[in-house]
Amino acid sequence: PPPPPPPRAGLSGSSWLEDPAGLDTSARSWLDLDRAKAPPLEPSVTAKPAPGGATLVRVVSADRAGLLGDVSDVFNRRALNVTKCKCETFENGVCRDEFEVVAADTGRPLADAAAREQLQQAVYDCVTEEAPRATTLRVAAPDRPGLLQQIASSLDALSLSVVGARVSTVDGSQETSAMDTFDVVDAASGEPVLDPTRLRAIDARLAEDLHGGASSPASSPGAPP
Repeated sequence: PPPPPPPRAGLSGSSWLEDPAGLDTSARSWLDLDRAKAPPLEPSVTAKPAPGGATLVRVVSADRAGLLGDVSDVFNRRALNVTKCKCETFENGVCRDEFEVVAADTGRPLADAAAREQLQQAVYDCVTEEAPRATTLRVAAPDRPGLLQQIASSLDALSLSVVGARVSTVDGSQETSAMDTFDVVDAASGEPVLDPTRLRAIDARLAEDLHGGASSPASSPGAPP
């Protein structure tokens, strides 16, 4: 008899539907992922029309921290909304994720084959990127003398080492704002910070240190600049 289906992991949030019905399950036999002894040597990404008026994007790859967030960033940058999502992660570390996406402005699928190929390549490039070597922190706050030093002191108190930084200012109608990006690693291990609880604590500490939450910090592992 065929093996029982592996457990599925849903995504929470307004953009996702947990374990929706109607996604493509006809290709289950294409690879017995649950019994495979090792992840595929080469990730697989396909983008094709889906029944019901959407574009189906299927990703098969070795799972890693932040993979779903990275793929969703690709969709966001291409102005695509995710209408359905199904995620499976197997005991050997292989994941099989399927997304149904539509254009954000029209609610329609990608009808052009060239556009689907471009999306497929963009997702493949995202999936095959090296694991993040640092955690990217973005800090927005009213610019003032000593701001950079204050941020550096906060990062030091959080046991973080800065391995890269990009500092810029934006002139607004009322004030000038600093838009700073810092690539940081754990000071003790030299590894990126991936734990969601610690990332939230970092965000909260930066917001509190920079005038009681006046800043808008955001952290993401290995996020592109």
